[in-house]
Amino acid sequence: MNSPEDNSQFERQRPVYLEINFQIICAVVLIAVIGVSSVTQAFPKLAKDLNINPINLGLLITAFTLPSLILEPIIGVLADR
Repeated sequence: MNSPEDNSQFERQRPVYLEINFQIICAVVLIAVIGVSSVTQAFPKLAKDLNINPINLGLLITAFTLPSLILEPIIGVLADR
């Protein structure tokens, strides 16, 4: 019925977390998150030193993340093609 060649597709594969493509995807996601979290740590001192309203700092975070929120689904579809 089944030749040994057909059974080779059912052999145990490496775990997903060891695949290089998965590791690259995780690294890209972490780098994107680091951008926001590393900048926000400095906001309280910036607000105090520059005499800026904290609400304006919230708008700055929104302006920083909004383009990626809008463009990521579009770029994801284009990357899949």
